Amino acid sequence: MFYIKSSGYVRDGMVVWILEGEEIDFTEGEFADLVYNLKRRKLFAYLREARPALLDALQIRFRKPLEDLGLEDEDLESRLETALVDLSYRVGR
Repeated sequence: MFYIKSSGYVRDGMVVWILEGEEIDFTEGEFADLVYNLKRRKLFAYLREARPALLDALQIRFRKPLEDLGLEDEDLESRLETALVDLSYRVGR
């Protein structure tokens, strides 16, 4: 099974996504745009345009676990999308 540890909070107008112990900061506007776009298209397509460095970092970070489990990028994308939607509910954004 492939688990991703994800949590987060809002502080000083920033949404902080804690992913596997690493903090990823978004302005509240960026985060709202990200969540809105998850409903319209896939996460990686959005990040490819809006935050390509973040997309690269995520794919590098999870490459080995995906390979070890025989999973594809689509599996990672789906789990990250779920984590972001859960975070949006938790932080009320």
